[in-house]
Amino acid sequence: MQMAPPFLVENTAMLNHPTPLFDKLCEVTGYTLLDLAVFAKDEGYPLMPILLSPFQKIQLRNIVLCHWAIKEGYFTSWSHAEVEFIKLWGKVKEIDLIGAWVDYCHDRELISQGMVC
Repeated sequence: MQMAPPFLVENTAMLNHPTPLFDKLCEVTGYTLLDLAVFAKDEGYPLMPILLSPFQKIQLRNIVLCHWAIKEGYFTSWSHAEVEFIKLWGKVKEIDLIGAWVDYCHDRELISQGMVC
């Protein structure tokens, strides 16, 4: 079992009360709620999802998705992942963005391997 870092010991709200957004991010990326809390802390955001502003939720989602794409090897740099993410963001509905990003990354990999024309 993963132990909570000291900054979460007293404030475990994110771990105990995830939001649908955080549930979806965990499902798609394989990150845990603890991982998302670390991303939030690193950005200086509140650890309680209910305290995140709409802008902070969007930014955190974007950061997590770009980080995941780099970790999985779909991109080699943050700037490249971010540019491609922003381009895709302008083409799909907000509600479809997470799934569209995963599909886009998988398709990029298949194309780079010559498996798709």
